[in-house]
Amino acid sequence: MRVRAVALAAALTIFGAVFLAFPFCSPASASGPLNVVVTIPVLKDLAIQVGGPHVSVHSLLSGLESEHTYSPKPSDLVA
Repeated sequence: MRVRAVALAAALTIFGAVFLAFPFCSPASASGPLNVVVTIPVLKDLAIQVGGPHVSVHSLLSGLESEHTYSPKPSDLVA
């Protein structure tokens, strides 16, 4: 009896996860590349290598600043 209850709970959990995630799946749009904002240039290079022509990557730091002392500016929110 306990095994049956656990199996039912597992099945309901899996069904619920799939049911809740399904509305968020949509076909890929052809509106252009995905905008990606990263903090440091190393992550920018990684995103470009992974995304290729499908991404447009912007880095908040140019590499001349220290990421340890960086303070975001209001203009960074627009990025």
